[in-house]
Amino acid sequence: MANKKNEFNLKDFFESRTKDRSLMINIIVCVISFVIFYFLPSILGMMFSIFIKNEMLIRIVSNILTIFVIGSFYYKDLVKEFKEFKNKTLSKFGTALMYYALGFLVMVVSNFILLIIFKDISTNENQVREMLVSSPILMMFTISVLAPVLEELTFRKSLSPIFKSKYTFALFSGALFGFGHLMADITGGNFQILRLLYIVPYGSLGFVFALMNRDNKSTFSSIMIHSIHNFLTGLLILTQGGNL
Repeated sequence: MANKKNEFNLKDFFESRTKDRSLMINIIVCVISFVIFYFLPSILGMMFSIFIKNEMLIRIVSNILTIFVIGSFYYKDLVKEFKEFKNKTLSKFGTALMYYALGFLVMVVSNFILLIIFKDISTNENQVREMLVSSPILMMFTISVLAPVLEELTFRKSLSPIFKSKYTFALFSGALFGFGHLMADITGGNFQILRLLYIVPYGSLGFVFALMNRDNKSTFSSIMIHSIHNFLTGLLILTQGGNL
């Protein structure tokens, strides 16, 4: 940031790109982004529940506002990335699809093995299936649009400026992404340490999303593939009546 006195300036911060910020600033903003990701939707949800009675609608409004808050930290980056993404969609799509195929294969194989071990799917997936069946339209919008944007901003965009190594970034991002999808298991009361293995299928997708994010130099590549994956998965679950 252009600040001769080397002091933090809020106006300069929002007008800067992550490459112009110090490593410490990027780390602090990353931590803040994760705190917002995990806690702001719940806080907003409690506030909105006073005058909004539809639980899914509350979730949608809370997530939209959370996206705007986290996205504002990276506004300059995102504007530039989106312009480049629009001009190179096909070339970026090819690279993204190649990475996704690898991650999807690992996810399917590891999920199959874990299903044999536990005779059940993760708590997170169970919850998603239940909400899809009870509120298909709103939930499809949530998992296909809001979740990919919010998760890519948090697990990829906020972490990327901290790591120079592509693979260190991808490993760290994938591990956090996988762990984040186990929060329902951990807080559910019946958590078993062995269920941490579910980090593998979730983390494999997080890993390849990070690779396509870094190689394409665009958060919108991973958002696009993440969105397509969630939409097709949700559609498949609905056509099977919530059971796969």
